Amino acid sequence: MTDHYVIDPSALIKGFVRETWSENVLELLSRVPDRVELHAPEFCLVECTNILWKYVGRQEMSVESAAQAVMNLTDLTLNLHPASPYLAEALKVGLDRRLAVYDSLYLTLAEQLRMPLITADGPQERSARDLRIEIVPLTEIVPTS
Repeated sequence: MTDHYVIDPSALIKGFVRETWSENVLELLSRVPDRVELHAPEFCLVECTNILWKYVGRQEMSVESAAQAVMNLTDLTLNLHPASPYLAEALKVGLDRRLAVYDSLYLTLAEQLRMPLITADGPQERSARDLRIEIVPLTEIVPTS
């Protein structure tokens, strides 16, 4: 049986940089695609690449490491969904919850696809809970080693 999740950049990036919960996300990524399918809006990889750009700008990562992380990200089996079918609802969610539309798209995608959301973003997690969208905390993804 394959588990399906919507994942946002705040969680996904932890598999490519050393942060709190990185080991948990690496465990999740090790299950893709055999036991886990990850879903995200089409621009997720752009958001992750922008996070890597910030790491380089703060001199917390080398250009070479960031470039390798981008290659690894693009090699990841990730089900990317076009944003346009979800924009109207994401705007509504964003206005109601005071969230940016791009954050609201992850909530809308999880709701529409009826999938749990994996996020490390506090405001997004609180909004998901308020909207009764199931959350999978990174603490529940336990590394096997």
